[in-house]
Amino acid sequence: MEAFINFSAQTKGRDKLFRTVQYGSIFLRAVLGSTNTDVVGKMKKLESQVSMTRKLMRFGKSLDSVDAARRASKLQDELLRV
Repeated sequence: MEAFINFSAQTKGRDKLFRTVQYGSIFLRAVLGSTNTDVVGKMKKLESQVSMTRKLMRFGKSLDSVDAARRASKLQDELLRV
C-alpha cells in the first residue's frame, strides 16, 4: 500500500506526460482521417489506454487522502485529529 501511495503522490508530472500522449494521438487521428485505417485504429486504442491510465492515477490520489485520514485519526492531539 505504501508503495502505491508514494507512486500516486508523484502523478502530477506523469499526468502531464500521459495527457500529451493522449491528446497527441487524438490529433494524429484527426489529421490522418480515414486515409490509413491501421494507424488510426492504433491511435484510437492508444488514446483509450492512456485515458484509462489517467483515471486510475486520479483514483490513486483519493486513496492517498483516505490513508492520510487514517493516519490522522491515530494522533494524540484532538485538534489535529479533527
